[in-house]
Amino acid sequence: MDETKFYFGRISFKHQLQGLDDFAEGAEEFNKVDRIRERLLKYTKSTEPVYADEDAVWRFGRVEEHGETIIGRFGKVFTDQPMQFDDDEKDFVQSDDNEEIADVSHFIIYPSKNVIAFNRKKHIGHKQFVKVFAAGYGNFYGMPEGITISLLKNSIEVEELLSVAERIHELDFDLVPTNPIRDDEMKVLDEPMREIGADEFSIAAESETGSLNPRNSFVRSGFALSNNGYGDFKITYEVGGETKFYDSRDKPATLEIEEPDGIGGLRVSSETIFNQVKQLTISED
Repeated sequence: MDETKFYFGRISFKHQLQGLDDFAEGAEEFNKVDRIRERLLKYTKSTEPVYADEDAVWRFGRVEEHGETIIGRFGKVFTDQPMQFDDDEKDFVQSDDNEEIADVSHFIIYPSKNVIAFNRKKHIGHKQFVKVFAAGYGNFYGMPEGITISLLKNSIEVEELLSVAERIHELDFDLVPTNPIRDDEMKVLDEPMREIGADEFSIAAESETGSLNPRNSFVRSGFALSNNGYGDFKITYEVGGETKFYDSRDKPATLEIEEPDGIGGLRVSSETIFNQVKQLTISED
């Protein structure tokens, strides 16, 4: 079986999860994780295409609950090859030798962490997956930009960069608030974002003669938020007299494992994938 690469994205909801019914007399106590699971399960269980581009439609196949997670397949069916999807089985068709005919990614959603793990395919890049998954959610619920997905970063790689940087010339952070988070380091910037009601928050710092301090609490908070999928950063730094540039958007965290053999194979791989999720994330309240 071939190897495949999994990516990890933080799902941020840009709309209220609570509705008027939640405030009605006698309503059950609101549980955010349950509501997130409910919203995402309903979306991924859609039996109709959720997004269309020039030559294909995107749809879900074989979605089910697996423990506390939602697992399934998301891919595109080319308009000139409608037999790639079986409407009766609600799943993508495989050839006689069990090869995928359509371009299909496997995914696992962790509602308690607001994280989705998915693998890229030959014609489904990681950036395309998160863009289409989020756009499909907006189409399904009739709310453009209902969610955004930011790829998680490798914090170890960032720490290694900071350890060798002799000077830091520029730092740019584009951040979003959490849901909220318990982590003290992240709270340094997260709480001010919440206090002023910001949906997005940008910081740009530059030093022409000296070096920016990477251990400053604001800077550390920006890195922590970005690594956990609440934004991105760009850094211009110097090593051995050479100026280098790092853009976190181009450095997402990944996990290489054996390609899952359908949904059954995804279940088998789910523990390995979850172990990576735990290493990359900080749990939310």
